[in-house]
Amino acid sequence: MENRPSAAGKSRATYAAVVGNVTQVSHELDGDYRIRVEGKGAFLVLEIMPAFPLAPPHVGQQITTWGVVRHDGLNNWWELHPLVGWRPGSVAAPPGTGIWGSD
Repeated sequence: MENRPSAAGKSRATYAAVVGNVTQVSHELDGDYRIRVEGKGAFLVLEIMPAFPLAPPHVGQQITTWGVVRHDGLNNWWELHPLVGWRPGSVAAPPGTGIWGSD
């Protein structure tokens, strides 16, 4: 299923906010930054795309991230791709994103 905007202008993509510790940051050949965050025995991969430029976090940081949830079938892992944003530490949902309720 493709995540195209519906007639009402809303995306059918599933968004999530996740808190974790950055354990790996790499710059891929396609221009994406791939970030691995871990917490409570699990991990999630984050992808920063050139179309949504963000400075990547540093290994060792605890961050709160938000983005589009996808399953990468080739690697068999869950990821936020694209990553829409991130902030250091464990913080509430980002203000003004329009995807978290009434903001």
